[in-house]
Amino acid sequence: MKFNVSTFIFFLAWLAVSGAQGQTKYFSDPQKLSYLSIQVLRGNVIVVGTSDSSVTTNLGLWPSELTKDLIAKGFSRSRKQSRRRAEFSMRESENKMNLDFTAGALNETLYVKVPRTSNLKLVVSGAGSVVVQGTEGEIDVECLQGKIFLDRIRGPVVAHTLNQSLEARFSALVPGKPNFLSSLNGDVRLFLPKD
Repeated sequence: MKFNVSTFIFFLAWLAVSGAQGQTKYFSDPQKLSYLSIQVLRGNVIVVGTSDSSVTTNLGLWPSELTKDLIAKGFSRSRKQSRRRAEFSMRESENKMNLDFTAGALNETLYVKVPRTSNLKLVVSGAGSVVVQGTEGEIDVECLQGKIFLDRIRGPVVAHTLNQSLEARFSALVPGKPNFLSSLNGDVRLFLPKD
């Protein structure tokens, strides 16, 4: 077996980052509706709906299963390293989870797995973009300078970005629940189910 030093160094760096930022927390009552609020001062956030009852976080680059699609949509991966450390906190009270995140590097990403039925409120107040994939609850997302990409969602959705594009791909729509998508200076692309 051939030993590759650069792969080993990358693996150690990945362990250090994921160990420092990887956290799992459970909602107080998994039987009740859960709420997840994420405040991002600077950096990207990717939220993926799962069948788990916990919220799991990790910090790093774009996950490999999303990378190709995201790059095609104009999301870029940072190759620059920063001496600044990411700031992250996560707390839960009465089925409401609050996450605060400030990236250390320009395009550092917080990756969050969440119960797919959770309601989401995501705010990126500085540079950074948002991806939400495979969720069924309400989504409220706002980006000041970044792009918004919503994939395989049900909604209802309120999404606004100031200076970039917004794309929403619905797997289904919730009857009687309105959706509101806007961008002041970018394109809005909407994909609806066939029915």
